[in-house]
Amino acid sequence: GRPDSVCLCGAFPDPPLAIRGRVLVVQHPFEAKKPLSTTSYIAKCLSAGSVDVLVGRGPRMGTFPELNRAVGDAKAGARDLFVLYPAADARSLADVVDEVAASSRAASSADWRYNLVLIDGTWQQAREMFLWLRRHLLDDDSATSAKLIHLVKLEAEAETAGGEAGPLRLRTEPALGCLSTLEACAGAVRVLEGNSKAHWDALMAPLAKLVAIQRRFDPAVRARLAHPDRINSGSVGRRQAVASASSKD
Repeated sequence: GRPDSVCLCGAFPDPPLAIRGRVLVVQHPFEAKKPLSTTSYIAKCLSAGSVDVLVGRGPRMGTFPELNRAVGDAKAGARDLFVLYPAADARSLADVVDEVAASSRAASSADWRYNLVLIDGTWQQAREMFLWLRRHLLDDDSATSAKLIHLVKLEAEAETAGGEAGPLRLRTEPALGCLSTLEACAGAVRVLEGNSKAHWDALMAPLAKLVAIQRRFDPAVRARLAHPDRINSGSVGRRQAVASASSKD
């Protein structure tokens, strides 16, 4: 079994880390109720005002002012928008950031800003939420929007290489290469912040501590950590994914 309560206070950075952008987590309502959801950790790791957790699905997502503002900024040419989801046509986040850095917007400059959208839910929930977002908010034929709205994915080796201890699994994965929303955020922010290991470490620390505690109490967690190559092909877990799972779209 698992402990009745767990304190992770010492694992969060003090003060929280500043970022040059804003993280918007679109969370399925069912996911918000799960006790092992790590989405709330993101806001505790990053500076105040830089993280929004938007709980909703379908048309409800179109009512979020934060999300509409991010799309509007991209369409107006004011700020790049990165939507992290392993669709078949998603591009490597690192490659896109390199292109932005070489452009007139210069991702390496001090005044460059971005918005990052993450989807938090089971695979089926995330897919449905992504398709709605794409159909109603992201698709646009204007030249400016095409340049500033980016559908991206993480490359396992290049962008999530900070986890020297290997995958940190609380749940059985539906496929190799799957990540929790917190891990996906850590990998993306690391790239967007100039390959910052400090941001990766800060975001991963509370998850590492949680897994270490759960490992002491739960044989299933110990087994997953001992055999990270094992997956549960019959289930669909609460995960973002890297390139290797893009065929699920």
